[in-house]
Amino acid sequence: MAGRRTTMGWQSRREAVVGSIVIAAVLLGLSGLVLVGWTEAVAPPWRAAHGQGVHGTWTPTSVSGSKGGPIWLGDFVPDGGGPVQRDVSYSQPGVAVREGVPVAAVEVGTQVYAVDDTSAWVFPAVVASLFTLLLAGMCWFVGRHLRPRRG
Repeated sequence: MAGRRTTMGWQSRREAVVGSIVIAAVLLGLSGLVLVGWTEAVAPPWRAAHGQGVHGTWTPTSVSGSKGGPIWLGDFVPDGGGPVQRDVSYSQPGVAVREGVPVAAVEVGTQVYAVDDTSAWVFPAVVASLFTLLLAGMCWFVGRHLRPRRG
């Protein structure tokens, strides 16, 4: 349209406002997903690293292969007694584990963590922090560059 003034690529101020609102809503939704993912990925190993959860013994019973390495399943027996939980996964795939050899562990949720592993939460926390910074940068970009100009 020759002669018609545009606002950052939009044809009207209304389109600019609507576009900014849509982008902001998408970013808010992504922020919510990151928060949920962060909670799911970081909270259990954080709790285990700080001694929360059920202490006991985990004995590997089977292993299955995957692209990320072996996935060990085993039986978890709480220290204070209680029912044996079968087919509980071990959270550290890179740690040398042998079938039938018990490991002192802390159960949090559906996984067990080595008692002496206090850093299992670090990698997911770093990844979640990077995504949070990325989303914050995108929100800044929307607020700074895509909002309609006054005047």
